[in-house]
Amino acid sequence: MRIDGPADLTQDQIYDAIYDLLHAAPFGFDVTSVMERAREGADQHPERAA
Repeated sequence: MRIDGPADLTQDQIYDAIYDLLHAAPFGFDVTSVMERAREGADQHPERAA
């Protein structure tokens, strides 16, 4: 898949990519809950969405 810039990605694709990156990193927090809160925030404030 070729990506020329952020405009080529949907919001869900961006969240999925961040989710995958965070799961690959050795962080000591619950990635799933962080991403769920991020999605909820975007749903509540669509004007802030990328």
